[in-house]
Amino acid sequence: MPTTTRYCFKNNITDKEAAVIIAWMKYYWADLMVSNADNFNNLYFDSNINAFSPGNLLHNYKETCNMYRDQAKQLENEYYRVDAGKPTLGSITED
Repeated sequence: MPTTTRYCFKNNITDKEAAVIIAWMKYYWADLMVSNADNFNNLYFDSNINAFSPGNLLHNYKETCNMYRDQAKQLENEYYRVDAGKPTLGSITED
């Protein structure tokens, strides 16, 4: 997955900037959970026990990862949106 490096945060981080950082941190945490194979090891070695499904767990992790990615992209888009009347960098809408 290609990443774009952006150096847009100021020394005094605002609430919107912190929300974007936290949203991307949640996405990367969920992505780490999906990529860690140890999370999907079968803990039960008896074939008669059907209490653990690595497929269901992987599916849930992937859905969570996608949800966090979409939220992070939405917050980032809102952060970069500028007011129509003042197209200057740093004038961010509050919706």
